[in-house]
Amino acid sequence: MTARVLLAIAATAGVALALTVTLRDPGEQFAVASAVVALSVFAGALAALGALRLATLGAPRGRVPARSRRGALRRGAEVGGAIGLLALLRAVDGLTPLTGSFIVLAFVAAEAVVSARAA
Repeated sequence: MTARVLLAIAATAGVALALTVTLRDPGEQFAVASAVVALSVFAGALAALGALRLATLGAPRGRVPARSRRGALRRGAEVGGAIGLLALLRAVDGLTPLTGSFIVLAFVAAEAVVSARAA
């Protein structure tokens, strides 16, 4: 069920992104904001779907444990957030290699801390 919902979210965000890019003027603030939001939701849903598929590979009969499902959804949200921040910085002309690397490294460090297991 989770995979179908993620696929529906990705499809909806992809259609919204395509419609925004083709039908709106890039100079409009609403068009830029909706494109950034649709892109981040689309990327996050696809990343969560990919992580969920990878978790399904080792599970018997395609059943995914709740812990793996939560991890896949968390990783999808992290990817969507990182891409949204990078796209937002690009839209306001504030993206440099330094700021981009800080954003990516911050999300990587957060994932390392959250996914670390107690010894």
